[in-house]
Amino acid sequence: MGKQINCKKEWHPSRYETRMKVAEAEEKEAGNEKNYLKEQNINDEGRMAWMLDDFKE
Repeated sequence: MGKQINCKKEWHPSRYETRMKVAEAEEKEAGNEKNYLKEQNINDEGRMAWMLDDFKE
């Protein structure tokens, strides 16, 4: 008589924790990217300001 093999994976807390860590990392990455783009935009504005000052005179 053959053994019954259960191929279904059982739920394990580490899977949930891993999913939560991945979700947190994605949120953090999105926030970092948003901050980086904001800083980049500010830096670009400051970089071009000297050119605009010359035209005002």
